[in-house]
Amino acid sequence: MEWIGGEPRFFRSSKDVRRSFRPSCGSPLGFHRAAHHDGVTAGSLDNPEAVRAEVHMFAQHEHAWAKLDDGLPRQEGFLPEDEDFDDPSLHQ
Repeated sequence: MEWIGGEPRFFRSSKDVRRSFRPSCGSPLGFHRAAHHDGVTAGSLDNPEAVRAEVHMFAQHEHAWAKLDDGLPRQEGFLPEDEDFDDPSLHQ
């Protein structure tokens, strides 16, 4: 991932999570749980259509108006630390 608008700032939101934001305006950019578990907000991407979603995390909090019926796996919380987003077992 390349930051083109300058480097973000980070704050620790919990013991295991850091969040990133734009220092100039405070816009949220991402969620960073471990070295290989980075999530970014779709609004922070130049071309969000180029990114493929792989899993819906915290799916139990789905809003009635936002049906997650795209066939992606549903996770009821965080992915375990030792699992990778590209792990084929997530797609069973």
